[in-house]
Amino acid sequence: MIDAFVDRLNMAELGFQRAVAPSIGRPSYNSRDLLKLYIYGYFNEVRSSRRLERDAAATLRPCG
Repeated sequence: MIDAFVDRLNMAELGFQRAVAPSIGRPSYNSRDLLKLYIYGYFNEVRSSRRLERDAAATLRPCG
């Protein structure tokens, strides 16, 4: 449900812009993925980033 909602949003119109990755270091996270995680936490009343990480890992199926 959250995936479908966020995937339909025009992220540029909402002011989200993907940061340009520097020549060194790791690339930035996808804005859509971060918004999905934020909405998940909001709906499930998760306020702690550590608990959000734990809940998301338990909820998401492994990819690959």
